[in-house]
Amino acid sequence: MKDHFKKIFYGKDREQFGELRLPEKGDGPFPMIVIIHGGFWKQAYDLKHIRPLANAFTKHGFATWNIEYRRVGHVGGGWPGTFADVSAALQYVEKLAPLYPIDMERVVTLGHSAGGHLALWAAAQENIPENSPIRFEKNPLPVKGVLSLAGISHLETMYQIHHWEEKLFGSDVNPTRDLLGGTPAQYKERYEHGSPSTLLPISSNIVLIHGELDIAVPFAMSKKFDERAHATGTKVELIPFPDLEHYAIIQPDTKSWPVLLEKVKEIFRE
Repeated sequence: MKDHFKKIFYGKDREQFGELRLPEKGDGPFPMIVIIHGGFWKQAYDLKHIRPLANAFTKHGFATWNIEYRRVGHVGGGWPGTFADVSAALQYVEKLAPLYPIDMERVVTLGHSAGGHLALWAAAQENIPENSPIRFEKNPLPVKGVLSLAGISHLETMYQIHHWEEKLFGSDVNPTRDLLGGTPAQYKERYEHGSPSTLLPISSNIVLIHGELDIAVPFAMSKKFDERAHATGTKVELIPFPDLEHYAIIQPDTKSWPVLLEKVKEIFRE
């Protein structure tokens, strides 16, 4: 079956684009899901692997904006370019709405892994200090909810996990360090301004879906964020799947899909 979408650039770089999908039935305006793919912010991973999820949502009556962004390895990727692109892509929904049947009052962000990090961060932009290099919008586009699928919510914790793996396996691979340009000791503010956990409370409804067999982003990451979010009065729900791993969470043929679909519907009904 052919995948129907419009490739639309929100910026001038070749990586600054999104795939807009609209339901074939109905006149709209349709609720919008801004989808952000993962891959530890690396150039090697692009939006293609999350297309099946975008298609599944569109078939159920949602508009989807599956965004690409500059990643580590691209000119301008990393700090602050990756954050700038995600902010710009979300803000671009304002320009799409007059041209397509999109309901601006019903927009959510949804991301997987590193994309989960960016989806949470994008919804928390209003809490970033005004003098921060990644405070791009004085009035960021409000979103009704965030769905973080095996998302990275605390960058220093993720750095420490990879640092431990570096020592254990003798490697020199630390995606979080590469994203932020250095260690937490070198760039304390970058880690704080870029971490959803340190930007709480978040005004949007948050749903965390995470497989307990995940070895890429430990389930404990979402559990800790859930605890911190509740303590700040943020509306958050953690949904664990004891027998799912990292990538199963984004497959529309696994047991997590009906739950994810229902949670999106719930957010839009509120």
